[in-house]
Amino acid sequence: MSEPRAPSPDEARDLLREWAAVTRDRDRRIRYAERAGLTKMEIHTLSGISRPTIDTILDTAS
Repeated sequence: MSEPRAPSPDEARDLLREWAAVTRDRDRRIRYAERAGLTKMEIHTLSGISRPTIDTILDTAS
């Protein structure tokens, strides 16, 4: 199996910009999921965000 090609600088920049956009929206998405009725465990499992971080996000929303 060969190594994947190295990304170009522009590809790397695009990936980082995409990541920044998603993480800026993280808290809103977590609160939205809770309002939709998802449990904290389900939010954790689907998002990969730690339970303590989810608790902090939801506690600061109150």
